[in-house]
Amino acid sequence: MIRLSVREKRLLMALGIIAAGTLLYLLVINPYLSLSESSRSNIAGSRRDLARLEALYEEYREIKQQKGRYDALLGNREENITTLIEQWSTTADVARNIAYTRRTQSNIQNKYLRITTDIKIDGVPMQKFLRFLYEIESSGRLLKISYLRLYQGLKGADTYDVIMKIDSYTLQ
Repeated sequence: MIRLSVREKRLLMALGIIAAGTLLYLLVINPYLSLSESSRSNIAGSRRDLARLEALYEEYREIKQQKGRYDALLGNREENITTLIEQWSTTADVARNIAYTRRTQSNIQNKYLRITTDIKIDGVPMQKFLRFLYEIESSGRLLKISYLRLYQGLKGADTYDVIMKIDSYTLQ
């Protein structure tokens, strides 16, 4: 049998301690540190994903509210666009200047109905016409002014002739 001296025994013990330390580091400490680091990065990634999900949910909620508001506006059939134009023109004091209003209807993608109304206003002062536009825009209705043309009026230097098209939308 091999006899080891005290010095060799100490060296073997030191080698055993170093090997045990290396195994401990490789099998226990290093995996724990990498698990801890990957957990931190996963948590940070999850927080970013959660923040992005919350932002998407907030955007979804806003879009859903807008859709509900538009559906309510589209379902509002209580007043005719011609009646509304008469009300707005009376409020803006341009009712006597309206030469004509014409309505045409067309379907848009099955269930939506677009009503295009042509309006001609003769000899209206600019202030009154701007008040009329304000009444249209602040009505809270689903309307779009798709065409607007102003001409210098023949009745005076500060009067104008106006041709405009208003598109309104409803459900069929």
